[in-house]
Amino acid sequence: MEGNTHTQTLTVSDSLRRPEITNGSNDPKMKRYHTILLTAAYILFAACVAVSIAASRFAASSERTRARAEFQQQARGVQNLIQERLQAHVNALLGAQGLFAAGTRIDRPSWASFVRGLTAHGRYPALTSMAYLESITASQRLLFEQIVRADTSLNPGGYPHFAVRPEGTRDRSIVITYLEPETGREDLLGLDLAYSHLTLLDDVRDGGELASLGRLAVSRIGREYLLVLPLYRSGAPQDTVPERRSAFIGYAAETLSPAQLFQDRTNLPLMETQDVFFELKDSQGEVIFQESVLPGLGADASGSNRFAEDLPLHAGGLSWVLTVSVPETFALTPALEKEPLLVLLGGLAFSLLIFTLLYEAANARRRAMILAGKMTGELGKFQLAVKYASNHIIITDPDGKILYINPSTERITGYTRTEIIGQTARLWGGRMPPEYYRRLWRIIKEEKKPFDGELTNRRKDGTEYEAVVHISPILDRGGQLYGFVGIEEDITQQKVLERARSEFVSLTSHQLRTPLTAIRLTLETLRSGIGGSLSEAQQEMIGRAAEYAVRMADTIHTMLTVSRVETGTLSVVRDSVSLASMFEDLRREQEPVFSRKHQQLALECPSGLSVGTDAKLLWEILSNLLSNAIAYTPDGGSIRLRAALADDRVRIDVVDTGYGIPSSEQERIFQKFFRATNATQKKTSGTGLGLYLVRSLTTLLDGEIAFTSIEHQGTTFTLHLPLNPPPHEQEHSDR
Repeated sequence: MEGNTHTQTLTVSDSLRRPEITNGSNDPKMKRYHTILLTAAYILFAACVAVSIAASRFAASSERTRARAEFQQQARGVQNLIQERLQAHVNALLGAQGLFAAGTRIDRPSWASFVRGLTAHGRYPALTSMAYLESITASQRLLFEQIVRADTSLNPGGYPHFAVRPEGTRDRSIVITYLEPETGREDLLGLDLAYSHLTLLDDVRDGGELASLGRLAVSRIGREYLLVLPLYRSGAPQDTVPERRSAFIGYAAETLSPAQLFQDRTNLPLMETQDVFFELKDSQGEVIFQESVLPGLGADASGSNRFAEDLPLHAGGLSWVLTVSVPETFALTPALEKEPLLVLLGGLAFSLLIFTLLYEAANARRRAMILAGKMTGELGKFQLAVKYASNHIIITDPDGKILYINPSTERITGYTRTEIIGQTARLWGGRMPPEYYRRLWRIIKEEKKPFDGELTNRRKDGTEYEAVVHISPILDRGGQLYGFVGIEEDITQQKVLERARSEFVSLTSHQLRTPLTAIRLTLETLRSGIGGSLSEAQQEMIGRAAEYAVRMADTIHTMLTVSRVETGTLSVVRDSVSLASMFEDLRREQEPVFSRKHQQLALECPSGLSVGTDAKLLWEILSNLLSNAIAYTPDGGSIRLRAALADDRVRIDVVDTGYGIPSSEQERIFQKFFRATNATQKKTSGTGLGLYLVRSLTTLLDGEIAFTSIEHQGTTFTLHLPLNPPPHEQEHSDR
């Protein structure tokens, strides 16, 4: 009770000494102060929101203006290129006019030779055919048909079925007489274009200039465009309409496929833009050509969220209009597209922060100041931690473009901040096999899980260094990917020490092999009785010694293999490996052991399943996994070794009904020298190198190793290997 009374006294006296806090709500001065701060908070919040919206709109407008300027520049480039191609095809037709101006009559072989020379080497990809159109009267029609049918100058069989079409009596006909190429277009010979275009053809004759007749009215080739040019007798005056009519002898014509003008996209970067829309119209407004990356885009090609330009094309007497349309996000990177939104969100966040601070100050000024101080201190700690971290830290967007680096990144890689920002980690990376990076991106981008691994990178000065990397995806609450955080630690010196240690182990193991071989031979000699008969106890002791020698030989072999992997002296020699044959060989090798333990070993492998890999290293992997399964499965248990094809990889499972691995120790199972506690209790021998070696060899073969295990129920180790992995630099070296 006394303690409670004392506490109550302190509280009351404290409240009497500070009435402004306890009774502040009744103080007019505090009310006025509260009202002023609250009003200022609302006014400032509204002003900040307005500024944020204005800044966001300005950023969007600036980016849109820049994107439009870029679009207009590239659109004019497309216009110039298509203009040049169209003019080149028009010039080809003008060349035919020059051919007839030479003064001699042009026969069918001469025409064919002229056209073939023009179209050689694919100089005119849009030109599908060239024709000579002869003007004849009704009275000349029968004789004209007979002359053409009997013409064997180009076709030995002549043209026995030639006739002016369509049938019917007409005062004058404009007939396709020569055609190159003829193959596949024989039905065009004899076509009377005066039947449907007489008035337009007469205008062309009287005007003396190239003109377009529109699409060729033949359903089979309805996408081709017909251009005609009048031909006049050489030397005849052509200044007036009567003079041109008098000198007129026919037309040169060519058919164009407008789509072919756009096929060679080597110099058309705009054509590679997603959502681009192209439309070509003639002078009558008829659509000649239309192409869109997205189906159905034509109806909305000039929508409010797209840029569109109508660009004139002039060649000879042609006047076409090219329309180009792209989305407003054209030429904007994902980062620039998000800039207005980021500006708005940043401004709103800042506005909300200011409002919150003022609001808190109006209600509890001291508490807000303490909280602000605490936040500032925590922010400072974070900045110091990142700034002075020895590891290099980067933040990227979802495509891997670098947005942030800490100072250690510059120190480790040798590149400056200006050189790094906007690039990808390939600036100093790209030294690992392609399969390594495909697996990395699959884990962090598709599976959205963290990735841990070791790799080799290259500094700006060209020196290579080894690093351990941890990459984590940045996700929102809905699981959407916003980017990645990468932390890289330079472990070059550690690797140097590890290699030195491995070389020492390798040297020591090599030195042990010779005396160990002698010991094993001596023991075998003693067991054979050459040195004299042995008692039963002596036989048992020598047997145990021989078994220990075998175990030591296995240990030395494992240590040597681990050393060769770690020092990079173990090369990969790939060949086609039959898994069914290897499974049978493994069964024969392990049969004495699992038979002694009364275990069942089942093999499951499709007939003919092979994998391109190193047979010796795959044997080492499977032998280790199978030996572990037999060793850590009780007598009478079962083991399965199975293989199956999974997409472009082979999956191999080693399944046992053994002791399992404790869940608390599963993360360490592939560490060097680690053995699970239940394993050491069941089997005292073992080095803890087997599974470490399995994972190291699997990585060397561009594969993946994983496992699932339930204690007291069993374990399944799953090995994935590529069917045809890319070659490694060391694969062609000697073992």
